[in-house]
Amino acid sequence: MLDKLSLTGLNFLDLGLINYLEALKIQKEAVLRVIGGLTADTLIFCEHYDVITVGRSGNLSNILLTQEELDKKNIKVIFTDRGGDVTYHGKGQLIVYPIFDLRKSIKDVHLFLRRLEFAVINLLTRYRIFAHLKSGKTGVWVKEKKIASIGVAFSHWVSYHGLSLNVAPDLSQFCLINPCGLKGVKMTSLKELLGGPIDMEGLKNRFKDEIVKIFYADPWKMKGEFKDEKVSFAGIR
Repeated sequence: MLDKLSLTGLNFLDLGLINYLEALKIQKEAVLRVIGGLTADTLIFCEHYDVITVGRSGNLSNILLTQEELDKKNIKVIFTDRGGDVTYHGKGQLIVYPIFDLRKSIKDVHLFLRRLEFAVINLLTRYRIFAHLKSGKTGVWVKEKKIASIGVAFSHWVSYHGLSLNVAPDLSQFCLINPCGLKGVKMTSLKELLGGPIDMEGLKNRFKDEIVKIFYADPWKMKGEFKDEKVSFAGIR
């Protein structure tokens, strides 16, 4: 799979529904190839079987079930090296892993996060969903509900891990945790907001377009927009 990736442009890799640890292995192989100049930036899409992941700043108290209860539900807890706290992944949630070399553009982690967030915001606008950021909180929100979560890591300024967008997951599963360590937060999805089924393949193609626009059309375009994390929406698109 990875040996077919190109040295030019941006590679797209759709893993479909895949075990979390298997996808992480593919990510880390891609990271090594990008670091070594063996392949171009790679954008990975997938969905995961039910899993709870714990980031570097994760607190186990944000998992609200006992290990025995999780075992009965066949939900594994995996500790990982991404930023952030506790997250849930499951079928119907689009997972996006950008393996991007910041050495070739701008070495700015906050800018990278904001770009990912605005790629989601621009995507949702195509569905007439008007999303926003919350000051001091990473991710994307629709009114008071969260629709996308982000947690990343870097190796030699090459990114991995990424974001999860709730397209049509079982939202009741988020009751197993305090999502991203936020007590009382409610999650939403495109399916809940639009009231019907979502064409996942069409959504992926639109998301690719937004990623390319924000990260590759003009890599310096958004630099001046982010003096701190209280960002405005002006001039992003």
